Amino acid sequence: MPSDLTDSTVVNFADPLLGAAVKSALNIPASDSITVGAIKGYVNPTLGVMMTTYEMDHPADGSAPKPGASMSDQQDTPIESLDGMQYLQLLPAKTTVLFQAKLASDAKANTDLRPLDGVNLGSFTIEGNFSDPSAKEIDISQLSGLNTSNATLYELNGDSTVAANSGLNNQELAQVAPTIIKFADNGQSYHTIELGYSGISDFSPLQGVESGQSVSVIAVSNTLTDSTPIYAVTGQPIMFTAPKVLDLDGKDIADSYHYSSSVPTTDLKNDNLTNNGNDSYTLTDADPNAKELNYGQIGFADYTPDSLTYENKGTTTFEAVTMESQPIIWQAHPTVTIDYLDPAGQPVLNADGTPMTKTIEGNLIGDPYDLTTDSQITGYTLTSPTSLLKGNYTQNPQTVDLTYQATSSQPYTSNTSQTGQSSSSTTQPTTSTTTTSPDRVAIQVKDLTDDSPADEQLIDEGVRATTHINGQLFYLTGYDQWVLASDYNNVASPTSGVVRTFDSSTSLVNSYGQPVSEKLMPNTEWKYSKIVTINGAKYYQVATDEFLPVQSGVDFVSTKGTVKTQTRATLYDSQGKSLGRGLSSGSSWYTDGYAMINGVKMYRVATDEWVPASDVI
Repeated sequence: MPSDLTDSTVVNFADPLLGAAVKSALNIPASDSITVGAIKGYVNPTLGVMMTTYEMDHPADGSAPKPGASMSDQQDTPIESLDGMQYLQLLPAKTTVLFQAKLASDAKANTDLRPLDGVNLGSFTIEGNFSDPSAKEIDISQLSGLNTSNATLYELNGDSTVAANSGLNNQELAQVAPTIIKFADNGQSYHTIELGYSGISDFSPLQGVESGQSVSVIAVSNTLTDSTPIYAVTGQPIMFTAPKVLDLDGKDIADSYHYSSSVPTTDLKNDNLTNNGNDSYTLTDADPNAKELNYGQIGFADYTPDSLTYENKGTTTFEAVTMESQPIIWQAHPTVTIDYLDPAGQPVLNADGTPMTKTIEGNLIGDPYDLTTDSQITGYTLTSPTSLLKGNYTQNPQTVDLTYQATSSQPYTSNTSQTGQSSSSTTQPTTSTTTTSPDRVAIQVKDLTDDSPADEQLIDEGVRATTHINGQLFYLTGYDQWVLASDYNNVASPTSGVVRTFDSSTSLVNSYGQPVSEKLMPNTEWKYSKIVTINGAKYYQVATDEFLPVQSGVDFVSTKGTVKTQTRATLYDSQGKSLGRGLSSGSSWYTDGYAMINGVKMYRVATDEWVPASDVI
């Protein structure tokens, strides 16, 4: 505010609707101006600047208020700027401001909350866009500057016209939690905290509100979106497991759902979803035209105990209505797909050069299948266990990898197993006595064993056996693939380091490039001793005979510390894909290290959430 204010100074508001509401609250005639003197001379203990109430009392068409009319905060005309509210600091010290408004999120909107700094708030309610990057967002770091020492109501609600979950998300709740906890412990006799139209799956950062004061935490219209698809078979029950949702104490409350809206309109009622326990559910009457599976709690449309979450702990209550959404992939039948592979794990090819696969359709989920007939292909012998040929159809499509040995040739077979253990016999090479080619010669092959350190190193590098041809040393690196030893070097980089896997389970191969049973969990760190080349592809060596494809992870440099955003910073996953949300400007975040992702240095600030180094200090 200017330093040369006098009682006759006229106070202007950037948004005329907000200015009109303040003028009405101060009991100033519509034709008069708001002055500093009028603000200082206000005598009531509260000043109500409540935009919903004002718009109901002053219809936009100039008509008189309509008896019995109702209006929700979400229906408010959005306020483009709060500039002018700073003058309410001049109210008498004992006057508190009851403030409620919906902030605009269009391109010209000014979402600056600082005009409210220093205003003696008795209640604070904001509707607006806090987390949807498709529209202008409210920076929650500004909330710490508000004076809520005399407030009893604190509301941060999303804007349903932007998105159903445009309110706070997990990261923003964690950031603003200290401010909310401070409000809950301000010494007033009761406190209400409302977080409507949010997208929060972890409320535990608010555990500190349980301070002995009377506190209610209310999160209705809490909508969670999970991009993980749910497979479904038309006309058959859908079984699925809901992602966890944590209450104030970190207890999972995702086991309390009884409702789905992804059903025909005749079945839109509570208890249309079967709760199997442990977050597992079955929906028996899904709408086959539904694009998403929406499930959770029906809320106040049905006043039964399971229509919402209601918890009471001492003087603190927690109330939530949560709906979750996941995309549905519809299938006409349950299926099993066979991938036919050679000993090296590569596809057996059709005559036209395409990989040989076959998809078998079943009838009902749970029915048995038998792939014995489908596993037979001309010119090949199945080497996979026959136990893989039988099973039961599942809701998710299944893939069975079957490995074959060609019967039209006599390939060399090493006595070294995939795990590097040798058998007690030695296999001699077979030399044809009928060959007429002067280029073919009989050779003596030496198998490799783990007993010899030199052999063990060669096994780690993808060598199966050795031989000498015309006095030169050759390595067997694959089926019928002999390489001159002096030309062979599969170590792409001898440097060790740490690799982080991407957000999915990752398969490993052995030194021959063949799949092994072990897998690495998503978003986990693994030390590697070197980077090697196997069959032309690069791999991290993460164990003696276990290799991770380079394209399945990212090199990670561990360095613990804190980074602070310089501007609003977009978040990415470990593959460089934007997550559609970001970090507020000026906010600080713990990091345990960084990686080069698509050539850009990024710091890790959550499980699979990364922020560019150029956006932080």
